[in-house]
Amino acid sequence: MRVALRRAAHQVHDARPLVFDDPLAVKILGPGFTEEIKRTPSAERRPFSAALRAFMVCRARFAEDVLAAGVRPSCPDMCWARGWIHLPIAIHLLR
Repeated sequence: MRVALRRAAHQVHDARPLVFDDPLAVKILGPGFTEEIKRTPSAERRPFSAALRAFMVCRARFAEDVLAAGVRPSCPDMCWARGWIHLPIAIHLLR
């Protein structure tokens, strides 16, 4: 759950362009976590928390880029051009 919260906080608090664009990160947590995402500490108040969030989103970006490179040959270009490929779909395509 903590990783999901950090991914959502990256979408809400960090400067654009985002390292890891995840349009579902906030939605998937649901409204019960809105306040917790808002309370996410800033880099000025808690530098370790911001650094940990940065590490987690960089790791997620790297993992999805590597996965995408492996899946891309088996998926039509239209899927990639429209941004339809997400982790669950990519895992299914690798099976």
